[in-house]
Amino acid sequence: MNLRLLQSSFVGVWEKPLPNIPPIDRKFLLDLFEDPYYTNVGLNHEGLVITHMVDSPRGSIIINANRIQVSSPDYAYTSHLSTRIYEALTSIPGFLNAFPYSSIGINSEIEVSSLPYPARDWLSGVFFGEFRNKNPDLVAAFPYHIRFEMKTANNLRLNFLIQLSTGDENAVHVSLNDDKFWSEKPHPTRLEIEDFFLDSNLELNTRLKKLLN
Repeated sequence: MNLRLLQSSFVGVWEKPLPNIPPIDRKFLLDLFEDPYYTNVGLNHEGLVITHMVDSPRGSIIINANRIQVSSPDYAYTSHLSTRIYEALTSIPGFLNAFPYSSIGINSEIEVSSLPYPARDWLSGVFFGEFRNKNPDLVAAFPYHIRFEMKTANNLRLNFLIQLSTGDENAVHVSLNDDKFWSEKPHPTRLEIEDFFLDSNLELNTRLKKLLN
């Protein structure tokens, strides 16, 4: 079983909706990825969007009235971008208070490949075996995705979405949403965000191995 990170995202849900799109210096935004020629800055239905436009996006940031989302294919880089854009926001007088978020999300998208069996058979056997046993007239029952919340004794809550990968029958695509209550707390530091990702990744590895083996 091989795991490969496809995307990581830090999401901050504002404690109070923003009154307007932040007036961040455009040159700062274009230089954010240290590649202004391939950086796109614009407004659309999602809000203010900053994207590094390369073959596979190195990173993107969305800021709107309800949330901020910072994404990249690397945990450390997402943590770095989150800190830089937050510092830019707090440099705007009176724009954010000391406790900006009601909650934060530490989210990952991971490809799990080299399974010793077809992923569709595994999903069907693990999650639908009992369903099929109680419906003997069914020829087959094949799920294409599974969404569930996992709770543990220490109140850990992880939201999983497991989908079949396209083009590889022995692989699945896993989305992990790790939400944390964050009201009346300051913006986490870069190292804290990176540690959150590492802890989340370790938890994901542990849970997936138990599910997939």
